[in-house]
Amino acid sequence: MIRLAILSFLAFLTLPSCNSDDSVELVEIPIIIEFEIPAALNTIEDHFFEIRNIANPTRQILDANGIDESSILRINPKAVQLIVLFDDTQLSFIQECSISLFSDIVGRKSEAFWTNSIPFNAGSDIDIPGTLIDASDFLDQDRLNVEIQLDTREINSRFISARMNMTFTVRGN
Repeated sequence: MIRLAILSFLAFLTLPSCNSDDSVELVEIPIIIEFEIPAALNTIEDHFFEIRNIANPTRQILDANGIDESSILRINPKAVQLIVLFDDTQLSFIQECSISLFSDIVGRKSEAFWTNSIPFNAGSDIDIPGTLIDASDFLDQDRLNVEIQLDTREINSRFISARMNMTFTVRGN
């Protein structure tokens, strides 16, 4: 029985990966958004904040790096760092955060970053991983729209000036 398990494991290791990805990272696209989290967000409902018409630097970054759009396979969300500006206010009142890209076309929205495991001792910045979506269709526009969804575990006592450092990875061949 042990021999069969070992042979099965070795066979599994030698099989080619079904999810092999021959693409390479061409460049990262940073997008910085500043916004304000209002005071006294309740813990009963999720809170949504729309930020519209954000300047999109994608074309300028691609041009500056000599990347032809035909060589791009996809653009994936990599990570967001949510940072408190101006003081050391703790973000531990946030339990879950989701950041979506949306279009003015009704019903076109995709969750780009999400975490449900924000620790109680989060401090004044939170790292939020990217999802597996291809954000190419959102980043080929001159302007972006972003929706931030916060689920809180405590009521925050003050207005918080915050910054989101979003990073996208351009993958191609």
